[in-house]
Amino acid sequence: MRDAELNDVSQLDGPGWRVVWYAWAIFLPICWCNNASDPVLNPVNVKKFATRKDWWLAAWFFLSGYMFIALIIIDEIFWS
Repeated sequence: MRDAELNDVSQLDGPGWRVVWYAWAIFLPICWCNNASDPVLNPVNVKKFATRKDWWLAAWFFLSGYMFIALIIIDEIFWS
């Protein structure tokens, strides 16, 4: 994306928000929560340049985050 000069997410750099934003754009389908007219990052362009490895890493990022939240909830319900 840098070679095509489509890398315009520099305002998200710093605390690691770029990882979250790209994972969101790659893993989720184009819908109301992953809008193609996103002013910060165009998910259509990101999906076009994403590799199979990028998709698996984005899936791992989302699923591990959801599993962590689920384990915290289960811990609070059963062991508190």
